[in-house]
Amino acid sequence: MAEPPDSGTPEEGASTALEGGAYDLIKQRLIDQGKVLRERLGDLDEQRAEVFGTRKLELLKMDRVSTQLNCEPRDMIQLGDNRFLFGFNVNLGLKQGQLSDVFSVFEYNAEEQSFHEGSLDPLQDKDFKESFTRLFKIDQSATFHRFAIIGTHLYMVFRTGRMVDDLTVFKWLYKDGELVYEDDRSAGDYLKQGFPGQYNFEWKTPARSAVRHGDNPHVSIEDRVFVECVGGDLTIKVEDNTASGEGIYAEEVMDANQKIGDAEIQYAIQGSLILLKMTPYREKETRYFIFNEKLQAVHRVDTLGQSCVMLPEEHGLIFPDGYYLQTGELKRYEGELGEMVLERTVQSPNGEDFLYVFFNRMTGLYALMPYRLIEQEVTERITCHGFSLFPDGNLVSFRAEEEAIKHHTIQLRQSPFYQAGYEPESGNRDSFLYQVGNKSVVRAMAECNEVLILIQKESPYADLYADVARRCESIPNSYAWLSEVDGVKEILKEVGSSADKAIAEFDKVRRLRLDAKEKTNEIQKNAKTLFNQVLRADFRTVDDFVANLGGLRRMRGVIITLKKDVRFVDIAVMDTLLAQVDEQAETLSQKCVQFLLQPEALDPYRERADAQRGQVEDVTKMAESKELNAEITQAGEDLEMLIDIVRNLQIDDTTEQTRIIESITAIYQVVNQVKEALKNKSRTLMSVEGAAQFNAQILLLSQTAVNYLDMSDSPKKCDEYFTNVINQLEDIGGDFADFPEYIEQLDEKRGELEAAFEQKRLQLEETRNRKATALVSSAERMLKSIEHKLGTFEDVTDINGYMASDRLITSIDERVKELSKDLGKAGEAESIQSQLKTIHEEAVRQLKDKKELYVDGQNVIQFGKHKFAVNIQPLDLTIVRRGDEQNLHLTGTQYFDPIEDETFLATRAVWDQQVISEDKEVYRAEYLAYLLWQKLEHEGGERLAEVAAMKAADRLKIIQEFMGDRYAEAYTKGIHDQDAGKILAALLNTHAALQLARYHPRVRACGAVYWHHFCPEDTRKLWAAQLEGFAKRNELFPGDPTQREYIAALQELVTGFVNETGLFPEGDAVPAGEYLFYEITNGNDWAVSQEADKLLTEFERHLVKKGSESEFSKAQKPLKANPHSHYQLVRDWVRGFLLSRNGENKYLEEVAALIFCGHHHKQAVVKAATAQAVTGLQGAHDAVQEGSYNFDYLAFQEKLGRFARESVPRFEQYQELKQKLIEDEKELLRLHEFEPRVLSSFVRNQLVDTVYLPMVGDNLAKQIGVTGEGKRTDLMGLLLLISPPGYGKTTLMEYLANRMGLIFMKINGPALGHEVSALDPEDAPNAGARAEVNKLNLALEMGDNVMIYLDDIQHCNPEFLQKFISLCDAQRKIEGVWRGQPKTYDMRGRRVVVVMAGNPYTESGEKFRIPDMLANRADTYNLGDDMKGREEAFNGSYIENAITSNPVLQPLAKAAQKDIQAFIRMAETGQREGVELQGNYSANETEELLNVLKKLTVLRDVVLNVNQLYIESAGQSDEFRTEPAFKMQGSYRNMNRLAEKVLPIMNEEELMDLVLDHYKGESQTLTTGAEANFLKFKQLIGVMSEEEEARWEDIKKTFGRNQFLQGGDQGDPVSRVVSQLSLFTGGLDSIQGTLREELSKPRTTKLDLGGMNESIEGLRETIAQHLSGQQSTTPAAEQAAPAGGEMNENLTSLRGAFEKYLEQAGTASVDSGKNQLALAERQQAMMEFIEQSNATLAAAINESQSQSQANQIQSALSNIGTLFANYQNSHRELRERLNAAAPSEVVVDVSQEMVDDSDALIQQLLAQLQEAQEHPTLPEEGEEE
Repeated sequence: MAEPPDSGTPEEGASTALEGGAYDLIKQRLIDQGKVLRERLGDLDEQRAEVFGTRKLELLKMDRVSTQLNCEPRDMIQLGDNRFLFGFNVNLGLKQGQLSDVFSVFEYNAEEQSFHEGSLDPLQDKDFKESFTRLFKIDQSATFHRFAIIGTHLYMVFRTGRMVDDLTVFKWLYKDGELVYEDDRSAGDYLKQGFPGQYNFEWKTPARSAVRHGDNPHVSIEDRVFVECVGGDLTIKVEDNTASGEGIYAEEVMDANQKIGDAEIQYAIQGSLILLKMTPYREKETRYFIFNEKLQAVHRVDTLGQSCVMLPEEHGLIFPDGYYLQTGELKRYEGELGEMVLERTVQSPNGEDFLYVFFNRMTGLYALMPYRLIEQEVTERITCHGFSLFPDGNLVSFRAEEEAIKHHTIQLRQSPFYQAGYEPESGNRDSFLYQVGNKSVVRAMAECNEVLILIQKESPYADLYADVARRCESIPNSYAWLSEVDGVKEILKEVGSSADKAIAEFDKVRRLRLDAKEKTNEIQKNAKTLFNQVLRADFRTVDDFVANLGGLRRMRGVIITLKKDVRFVDIAVMDTLLAQVDEQAETLSQKCVQFLLQPEALDPYRERADAQRGQVEDVTKMAESKELNAEITQAGEDLEMLIDIVRNLQIDDTTEQTRIIESITAIYQVVNQVKEALKNKSRTLMSVEGAAQFNAQILLLSQTAVNYLDMSDSPKKCDEYFTNVINQLEDIGGDFADFPEYIEQLDEKRGELEAAFEQKRLQLEETRNRKATALVSSAERMLKSIEHKLGTFEDVTDINGYMASDRLITSIDERVKELSKDLGKAGEAESIQSQLKTIHEEAVRQLKDKKELYVDGQNVIQFGKHKFAVNIQPLDLTIVRRGDEQNLHLTGTQYFDPIEDETFLATRAVWDQQVISEDKEVYRAEYLAYLLWQKLEHEGGERLAEVAAMKAADRLKIIQEFMGDRYAEAYTKGIHDQDAGKILAALLNTHAALQLARYHPRVRACGAVYWHHFCPEDTRKLWAAQLEGFAKRNELFPGDPTQREYIAALQELVTGFVNETGLFPEGDAVPAGEYLFYEITNGNDWAVSQEADKLLTEFERHLVKKGSESEFSKAQKPLKANPHSHYQLVRDWVRGFLLSRNGENKYLEEVAALIFCGHHHKQAVVKAATAQAVTGLQGAHDAVQEGSYNFDYLAFQEKLGRFARESVPRFEQYQELKQKLIEDEKELLRLHEFEPRVLSSFVRNQLVDTVYLPMVGDNLAKQIGVTGEGKRTDLMGLLLLISPPGYGKTTLMEYLANRMGLIFMKINGPALGHEVSALDPEDAPNAGARAEVNKLNLALEMGDNVMIYLDDIQHCNPEFLQKFISLCDAQRKIEGVWRGQPKTYDMRGRRVVVVMAGNPYTESGEKFRIPDMLANRADTYNLGDDMKGREEAFNGSYIENAITSNPVLQPLAKAAQKDIQAFIRMAETGQREGVELQGNYSANETEELLNVLKKLTVLRDVVLNVNQLYIESAGQSDEFRTEPAFKMQGSYRNMNRLAEKVLPIMNEEELMDLVLDHYKGESQTLTTGAEANFLKFKQLIGVMSEEEEARWEDIKKTFGRNQFLQGGDQGDPVSRVVSQLSLFTGGLDSIQGTLREELSKPRTTKLDLGGMNESIEGLRETIAQHLSGQQSTTPAAEQAAPAGGEMNENLTSLRGAFEKYLEQAGTASVDSGKNQLALAERQQAMMEFIEQSNATLAAAINESQSQSQANQIQSALSNIGTLFANYQNSHRELRERLNAAAPSEVVVDVSQEMVDDSDALIQQLLAQLQEAQEHPTLPEEGEEE
């Protein structure tokens, strides 16, 4: 039996009880503390393992043992050390009767951990063999079952039958592994001692006093839980409340009529767990439940009936298929193992592990369940066929096999269940833990672990934290030694403290919940009383209405107050009550208005006002004044309420509404006059009765406040009325300023009024919010209607006219006004206005497109030179029938999905039925007449007679009123109502004429047969007397519902008769009982139809004619004593007679009953025909032939009854299922996402018109073909759009899809990612990618009128894009996967457009890879770059798209395209001559527009330059860059963001600041590239300062140097060395350039030559001084010698520096002679160069002309350049050497200092190359050298 799902969740108030930060803080604190506690326990467990050792359950090895025959292993047992006896079962038909067939002995080799077969010598006992042989001779089906060791004996158990006790048992004495056979008669001993008790607790039966009687009685289980099986279900409750039958758990029982004492109930209590054992009445299966008192949760666990024992330390319960812990964790194992019993329990010596062994006594299967005390869990359930434990704890078992085999798997596991003397190795015995003992440590850790489990519970129960606190306190007290463990005791104390704080929060919440529940019950009781009062009131006067409406209004206020102010109140109950109050108030208000329309309705108020006017003069005391004032005030409130009711209700005749209000106002004026007169009278009495007057004033103030509170309908009025009340209070204070004792009372009153009005204001705010929500929803529905309507107009003027004058627009404006002004919801109002404006603009834009793009009618659109058909069918999901199948169909597509829902397919019978009221057999006018007849019959016989007697016109009105709101039945007024009227007239007349013969003949026969022959005599007499008396009483007092009880009782009797005899259909029992009631109470002869009377007469005549009367009588006579057979005989004779009278067999039962019962009297025959022809019908149906309808009462009743019972519910189910299927599929497919929606910011500019549309048109002509004769048949192609972001690729294609009526299936490339390479959703790596692949497959499944748009394909895998190759060529095929099934989609001839869009400039272009074959099939266009000859349109598009962003340019947003182009040309050229504008623009407006457009032109140029630079930079490879990549963009988005901030008054500086601010913000998103990009942007627009230029040059140099270091293949050592040498060459070139530039100038120059800096600097100073000296002195010779000598000294220093450098280089060179020679040559060249330069420079200095000096110095420097060129040649030589040496790797470390010091760089390079050549990498073995 399948077990029901668990009931019961923890008591509410756990996670939700502690609100907000309190609970979160405590919970997080406990979690953190739990982590610390877990760490401490982990440390303790490690210490324990070190001291005591540890051994866990784990699989060590698997081995096999083999048998000669196919058999099943059954059990095993150890015979001494490492010797095992195995038992097997051999299949029938194989050899039997031999010991070796059943038993095998195997030796276990501990070292090899393997088994080897041994001899059966231990079983070679003569007596045993005889007994064994005899067993198989007697019973060949006997099978070995198990081994069992009980005490000192071994029992070999064989099964000999199907019962659990059918056993033969061989008994052996077992001692030290030796066996001595005793007997084969020990089955009794085995059955008594073989298994322990299956429960270690006792089941108790509740005492009789535990029964609690009441409306819903139950049995108390020690007042902790309450159970019962009455009322049709088994219920478990937690409250001792018999008033309600609800509980926390319920499930059905078989017998719904059982009493409280019929069920068998037992229970057992284990801590907070209560086990329930319940057997409902008349049920064989017992149900078992676990009730957790703390969690208030119930679980049904029927395996408790097999076996159940308590876990150690009261942790919980364990049973054959799982376990349940006190903390609420329930673990159930899958797999049915049959009925199991507890075989034994094994405890490990360490006290940590327990092994529970369960055994199936029929199959011999074992289930081992090892329970770990610390972790409180069963790690696994091991099923096996026999097992055994070694002394060291190792466990060996047969793996459970499903069939007989020869090779049997044996599993060897390590386990902690070892024997004494085999303990695991222990460590430090000096530890205090050794003194404590392992078991004590284990118990302490287990209890601490339970604290962790409680902390981690996701759904805590109410007392959870109390349990945590209690355990945290008890654990240190129970285990004092924990203080010696680092941190455990302290963290337990912290956890307990946190739990105590949580307990306080729970107590607070409990009190609040109890208070909320009490208030809820009270308001429910008061509401019920008020509803009953309203129901009982007769409402004869207006006071009745006022009193009850006032009560309802007050009740509504109380409910709202409770709902708002009381925490934890049941919101659902409050909402239900509020809805009921509103419904009652609405109904009563309508009645009140109808009553007030009567002229005399307000007379009581008029009379009361006049009487009160007279009472004013009679007032002599303030008490009388107070009473009279209360009456007047109440009258005023009642009148205010009446005015409010009339004002809020919709009354068609406004004159009547006005008349009622004027009448009430007239009375209200009198009331005000009376009130004022009473005030004057009170002032007079005030001096005498000051105190009384004060009280009266206070009362008046209170009543006024109440009146104002009722009149407050907005927060503003509430504040206004509050001010009035406070002013009135101040007036009272002024009047009684001389009475200090009143001042304190007035202050208290002020506080009360403030609180009351504040509460009212908050209520009004809530009302306003609800009203605002309703207004927004209503406005959104109106917007949809407006959008649809605007799509039907053919002229912009019509659209504007509609928007200006239509009632819907006015209604939306009213809602916007009400939202913004009355309700203060400006945000919602603006949203609605924005949507309305968007709809208006889109309608104008769409109409404009229709006129300019649509040709040859509205269904053909032209792009460029091509014309395309437009799909005007909106995307929707419908159900379409194709053949015999119903399919879900997406309109306009090829999507047909067969419906496979079995429930829906079961409605196949009504698939051809169009409306609920009509099918092939039933005409809807028939159904209408039938429904109305049923309604009238329910209202009573008098109502039937009344309608039957009406004139046709009056009856038609009733029919029309009845069918008025039955829209689904599709009646046509003037046809079906008139036809139904004629059918109804015939139906009513026939119904009245037939009297009791209106019941079907078979029904009447059923009642008569039962009454006369099957109803017991006593029962018949009793019922006859009772019903005769009731008939007489009913004549005097008709209409008593008691008769329904009699009818029901008779129906029950007839039902029993029908079920018992089977003589009549079951459906006849209910109407037969009703017929029997009316027949008996009628008292006359039993009704007989004239048709049956005629047939009976003919039957009798036929018998006479044939002479068979006596034979008929003779045949009946033997059966008189058996009425059942007797009636069957009579019916058979009548049936035989009627066989020749086709069509009259419906009277068979009646004729047979007349003969059988013998109550046929001619005077009882009803002389009325059941059939007649109804003419003049107008409807078209098979039932109506040429306006004539053949009406037959009985056939009509039967046919329409069957139709109403069967067809109507089935059709309703069909419609509901149909709607549900559609809604579910819509939600699944997400259809709303696929409708193309044009962005409100989209502008069909000149670029779109002249470039993009023709361009796309050319491509679409290839993909879907043009309309008309020119359509291509070889459809193929792909449209590929590329550009940087923000150029409108997606917007353009969505616009085109919208205009062409295509489904826009946008596939998001970033969601797919590079991981998706196939069209199978199951292969997608995440949910987002899976959704996109599903969308793509759905588009393929649609297969028509769809645009597949793959966006951002740079994020897609090329292998994924490759799947589209065949779709884009002439094959037009693609492989997809739809709902798990691979499919090939053939799109030939279909309107399927494939578009891909991407940005090749993102991700550095590295992952933008399109398969060549796909690119070959694509028309590729770059929307972000101007095309040849289209520059003007491209440039202009920036401004055109930005027009909608700038508020000043709004007049151009709706202007003609020619005007926009004209304004742009004027702004660009400044020329206005010859410009003609279609629109009317004032001079000021024109100037302002041009002013802004000129600024946009400047911005456009900047953005265009940025765009071009971005594209150029993005198109470069990183290895060829000379400066950092430029990543800022110049797209339409940038232009729009700039344009929206442009003002006409901006100057050039402000405009440039705007540009700089915008792109500075853009650059910040580039993080480390921000500086370089912004500097490059400034350089681009020419605003870079000198400092910024220097910084930019520095950035470029650094970038170039990094390029050298990072260029080439960094895995190639040659490339790395050469790149570093190239860096050195660049440094030398820089030196040469600097020398050339700076030394040619007569100024100080600093040149960085690394180690030569000092010498060169000295040379420079000498030259500079000499040059300056020549300018100041005339005779050159005077300074020549000193200067030349000084220069020679410096050049000598320079030579020394070079020599030093060359010496260092020489020491770092290679040792080969050739290289040494080359190096010596270079040294000599360098020294010659120095000498030559020295002489040349000395001569140059002696020259007197500066130009000559410059030339000479230049010559010397060119020699330096030549030398440096020689160094470059050395680079090539070096590369050749490296290639020849082929080093595996040369790593050269270059520091910044080395780059600055060329000497150090060269030296480092040569040194490392030297090392590389001295130690070449040797080839490995097997490699060629």
